Amino acid sequence: MNLPRVVLKRFFYTDDVTIGGVFIDGEFQCFTLEDTYHQDKIKGSTRIPAGTYAIKRAFAGRKYTQYRKRFPELPPGVLYLDNVPNFTGIMIHIGNFARDTSGCILVGLNVMSKRNTLMLNRSTPAYKDLYLKIVGMLKTDIFLSIEVIDEDD
Repeated sequence: MNLPRVVLKRFFYTDDVTIGGVFIDGEFQCFTLEDTYHQDKIKGSTRIPAGTYAIKRAFAGRKYTQYRKRFPELPPGVLYLDNVPNFTGIMIHIGNFARDTSGCILVGLNVMSKRNTLMLNRSTPAYKDLYLKIVGMLKTDIFLSIEVIDEDD
């Protein structure tokens, strides 16, 4: 059995944001928006380092409670990346602007510019689709990871 390959390719960044895309087995799923790169970590303003991280589901916490109320039709849980060096609580979630992330990975179906700021659009449908695909893979009891690749260097 071949394990599914989940990749986040970062391909563009500004002083404020990093734009990328999530691919599952080479097929584009959605765009991502993260904080920008900083040589020295700035709490709440620095993207995670490139690398490979386990994707897991959390069943507690503020985001879990919010999403259970907002999306009762989805299987319970919120996605997070485990064992990210020097980071905790790195989640994949809904959001449009850099202010909506604190090191986490936001997802959306479109990237656009609003008042000279890059943002994501249609974050909710992107999240729901990606969440269902990842949860489906996690239900197979395989180790699932995401490879984060910087193509912007």
